[in-house]
Amino acid sequence: MEVANRCSEVQPSSAALRTLLAVLGQGDTWEQHHVDGVAVEALRSAAVGGLDDEAFDHLAAAKDLGNRAYLGDLSKSALERARVPDIGGFTTYRTDNVANLAVTGTVSGTTVSGAQSFTPTAMTGDVPTDNRRMTLTVSGANIANTKNGDSFTIQGVNAVHNIDKTDTGQLMTFRIVSGGGTASLVITPAIIITGPYKNCSAQAGNNAPLTFLNTVTKPVNAFFADGAVTLDFGDISVFNDKGGVTWMKARTKQGVPIAMGYEQNMMKGTVSIRCVTRYATTVLDPEMTGVIIANQT
Repeated sequence: MEVANRCSEVQPSSAALRTLLAVLGQGDTWEQHHVDGVAVEALRSAAVGGLDDEAFDHLAAAKDLGNRAYLGDLSKSALERARVPDIGGFTTYRTDNVANLAVTGTVSGTTVSGAQSFTPTAMTGDVPTDNRRMTLTVSGANIANTKNGDSFTIQGVNAVHNIDKTDTGQLMTFRIVSGGGTASLVITPAIIITGPYKNCSAQAGNNAPLTFLNTVTKPVNAFFADGAVTLDFGDISVFNDKGGVTWMKARTKQGVPIAMGYEQNMMKGTVSIRCVTRYATTVLDPEMTGVIIANQT
């Protein structure tokens, strides 16, 4: 700390700068952060004002400092503080920006209208088939109270083992993706009872009752297996010389497309800049994802 404080007060000599670089990574986390900051400023000052030792290697020193700064202790500790012990092999983190899944309305008496299942296909017309979901036709006096996001089971429809396809004895859990409040519920996963994609022990039988599971409004704890959820990006079309806006396009090292546009206002002496990217999360395999909701009755 004394070396860092001295270098921050006066133009450091090459000897002082070498000593400063030698103590990088020493001491407590807050001390390391302070020394790193002083070293950056000292190198910047030395690059401008020069040093008494021309043999001093600025590039090597800057490279060493940059390597130490990558995911430094302060950044890493913030990530580590969010960690909680692994649960069932899942890496687990705390977060406070989760959504609540609202309790169901009065949905008693909702049943399957006609025996139903789903057969996977490669194409539907000229469009690839989305085999992750299907439309389930239901009936009952209270179907208007069903809503998107509701979770339910169907009597007699069990989940099967992902590999050997044997009946697990546990009811398969379904979720309404769209069509809530109508007789045609788009649900996920689809009910597949044969072939390599089989996930259910039996089709949804005629008049089989639906049992809804989200009985208390609580926060959603999401979990997923590696590869089941992806973050996808879309390209951005921009046009220059439209309305006085100039656009530039680039990609980050991770391949994320970014469009940067700016416009100038001569009268106000201002420049407005906007950066845009398009992204969306995609669930590739619903059966490798799920939610845990506490205190359901």
